[in-house]
Amino acid sequence: MGRTIKEYLAITLGVLLVVFGVYFFKFPNNFSIGGVTSVAVLVSSLTKGAISSGTVVLVLNLALLVIGFLVLGKGFRGVR
Repeated sequence: MGRTIKEYLAITLGVLLVVFGVYFFKFPNNFSIGGVTSVAVLVSSLTKGAISSGTVVLVLNLALLVIGFLVLGKGFRGVR
């Protein structure tokens, strides 16, 4: 049980570091490297800030999550 908690804490720390980097470095400087966050930066720029980058990231990630669930199914466990 202790190992599981350490793994979740490590994953949480990693996610927080990525969020910090994206929020404070990528979005303010309008970097468009690739992926969902770049699409979000482009959409936010095209709408002149009427739609925030964070909102676009949330909507796109939720859509991809639903598509992944529909295509792969509930039982998919990934590569181990």
